[in-house]
Amino acid sequence: MHRCSLDRGWLKLAGFAALAAIALSPVDKASAAAWTRAQNQYLLVIPVQYATADRQFDEDGDKINRLRFQQVDVSPYFEFGLTDALTIGAQPRFIWVRQANEFGGDDINTGLADVDVFARLRLWGRDSAALSVQGLVKAPIEADETEAAPLGFDQADIEGSLLYANAYSAGSGRIFYNLDVGYRKRFETPGDEIHGNGFIGWSPNASRWTFVAASNNTFGVRNEEDNLLEALTARPDFRRNQVQASASYRLGDRVSIVAGGFTTVSGRNVGVSHGGFISLVFSLDPSLIFGTEPYF
Repeated sequence: MHRCSLDRGWLKLAGFAALAAIALSPVDKASAAAWTRAQNQYLLVIPVQYATADRQFDEDGDKINRLRFQQVDVSPYFEFGLTDALTIGAQPRFIWVRQANEFGGDDINTGLADVDVFARLRLWGRDSAALSVQGLVKAPIEADETEAAPLGFDQADIEGSLLYANAYSAGSGRIFYNLDVGYRKRFETPGDEIHGNGFIGWSPNASRWTFVAASNNTFGVRNEEDNLLEALTARPDFRRNQVQASASYRLGDRVSIVAGGFTTVSGRNVGVSHGGFISLVFSLDPSLIFGTEPYF
């Protein structure tokens, strides 16, 4: 087994920001980077996110007015290395929703909306690069879309994803990135979805800071005719393209804090949502944040 020459301190800092940025994504929950945990190591992200929308994209992709929507989302993200190549995890989603109604008042709802359970298997790795597959199951808890202020669609989802990530030296710092594509089977009313997400980050040398930019994109693959039910700010079949930026600051060897914002830049049958988030990131052993110290 050959140890890579990349500096472990910068790799672990990049890993904190990368995993936190994707775990906090307002589009795809439980969609971490391709890197896996080392055996018996864990990562915990505790995010708080606020989103609002008073405009939406119609079926033609044009912006129109809508009743104001606000949401606070707390979605603790946990993953654990069963082996160096196999990581499992879960992400419950607690939501508070306020939806303005046509009578001039507000409908409010709160609760545990759903839980994602996933497993990620590294198929290949060399130096700091990794290629992985991930399977995910979403179980609805309290997400009935017939409520005045629903928490989500009340059905189970299954999803498969392919992820690739890498990191390398670049001038006065480190660059790291991740790309993932996936297909989500959504049972009952909502249409199936294809997602394509990516992020790129930079960690300057001799600094506790890391910066990440991300693009998160979801595409519905079929339409539900004569069905206008809306959960949160999306109809059953929608398209959403969001961009996100975040900054991570390393507080110590095992803790980082991440803050950032996001906005919806285009879409169809979906709210023009934007907002911000902040989170704490904990790792049992940050020197292993890319798995296997971090060589393969």
